[in-house]
Amino acid sequence: MGKHDADAQDGRTCAVLTHRGPGVELFNDIAGASVERALDGVAAQQRATAANIANAATPGYRAQRVSFADNLASAIASGQDPRSAALSTQDANTPADLSGNTVQLNSELTNQQRESLQYQALAQAMSFKLGLWKSAFEK
Repeated sequence: MGKHDADAQDGRTCAVLTHRGPGVELFNDIAGASVERALDGVAAQQRATAANIANAATPGYRAQRVSFADNLASAIASGQDPRSAALSTQDANTPADLSGNTVQLNSELTNQQRESLQYQALAQAMSFKLGLWKSAFEK
């Protein structure tokens, strides 16, 4: 069986999708790949912020931050594949309250709003790019 053969029981061949981890590559150009990786990064930030908010009253919980923007900018500047930019999670280094919890709820709520707007803007950029492809193929 070849690399395009899959589990089709009726003899048909199925394409094998190449992926970079948990998602599927949508674009091979630098702009599309950059937006795609930025979406991954902002989504990771949203998950960390949601966990921080959910644990705001958990004694001893250490707030987390996800960083990716510097790594993404470096990958783009050096001509590397933007999808190779690392997403890193680390302690937020915020002061602890009496229970040892380091979540700063007001800051987390601000982060949540900012990350939501960032994700929406990136999704709109990707949607615009897909619309261009669609219109090009329709002509």
